[in-house]
Amino acid sequence: KKTRPADSGPDIPKRQVSSQLLKDCETVLRKVSAHKMAFIFKHKVDVKKLNIPDYFDVIKHPMDFGTIKTKLHTSYENPLEFMEDMRLVFRNCKTYNERSTEVWKMGDTVEALFESEWVKSSINHKYEDLLRASKRDTNSKLTHPHSSAPPSRPPLPSSHQPSHQSSLHRNSSGLGPPSSSGKHPSSAREPHATGGKTAPRPPHAHAIPSKVS
Repeated sequence: KKTRPADSGPDIPKRQVSSQLLKDCETVLRKVSAHKMAFIFKHKVDVKKLNIPDYFDVIKHPMDFGTIKTKLHTSYENPLEFMEDMRLVFRNCKTYNERSTEVWKMGDTVEALFESEWVKSSINHKYEDLLRASKRDTNSKLTHPHSSAPPSRPPLPSSHQPSHQSSLHRNSSGLGPPSSSGKHPSSAREPHATGGKTAPRPPHAHAIPSKVS
C-alpha cells in the first residue's frame, strides 16, 4: 500500500520529480544494511529454513531490505513509501518475535540506526518543500490561467485603417471607380419606375440646334 500524506491532495510529485530524493533513500538503506546486525533483514524470511510455518499467518505484509532496494528503482514514487516500508520491516520483526528474544533486540538496534540516518538525511523535509512548491505552482496557474498567454496585437493607427464609409460616400456621389465598361457608375441609365424601360434622357439645356438644310 502506497503512502500518501492526507493533506497533500493530488499535488504529490511523481517519480521523475523526486528522483534525487529516492537516490538519497538508497544511501540511507546502504548505511543501515552495513550494520553487523542487519543481515537478518537483507532477504525475505525463509519459513522452511527457519522452521517457522506460522510466519505468514501472523505477518500479512512481509518486507525486507532486498525488496525495498528493488522498489527504489522500479515502483516508489516518493520517499515516504520507502520510509514506510523500512518501518514495516522492523514492525514485522517486533510483531512476530518476543521482546526477550535476540532477534527482537537486533531489530530494535537496526531500527534505531535507520531512524537516526533518516533524520540526518533531511529527506522528509526536502520532500515537504517539494510538495509546497508544487502546490504554489498549481495555485498560481489556477489563479492566473492566462498569465502565459501572448499579448494581444495593438489596434492599427487610424491612418492605416480602411475607411469603408468614405468609399461608400464616394461611390454614392458618383466619384467611385469606373465600371468594367469604362463608364462612370453615375452615367448608367436607371430603369423607369413604372414600365421597367429606360427613361429617355432629357435634352441638355445647352444643346446645339440642328443645322437647317
